[in-house]
Amino acid sequence: MIDQPAIDAARVEHLRALGGAPFVTEMVRLFRGFAAEQLALLERAVATGDRPGAARRAHAIRSSAMNVGARAVQALAGAIEANATGDDAATLVERAADLRTAVLAAAGVLAGLADARATTPGAET
Repeated sequence: MIDQPAIDAARVEHLRALGGAPFVTEMVRLFRGFAAEQLALLERAVATGDRPGAARRAHAIRSSAMNVGARAVQALAGAIEANATGDDAATLVERAADLRTAVLAAAGVLAGLADARATTPGAET
């Protein structure tokens, strides 16, 4: 697994500055849904040997992760994208499992950040 901080707090604060806590909450909701959908498609691509499809799905996840500051997800998805055609099947399966774990962790941390900030009196500007 790639050693990266789970979340780029500066990116989350940038999103908050753009649209406040409701915007961060919506971005997290969109990330969770999109990442889950793309991850399922990536896992299916890996299971069926569709390496270009796995690379495309990894790219989509990487881009989405970048939007919300999910650094570990971004790094893992980037590794899958870059190595999908060169990795052996077992390594690709392992990378996909690591990515699933990172997506779930990032979604939880992001949701906690959005919820904590949205419920803190005076936090909304």
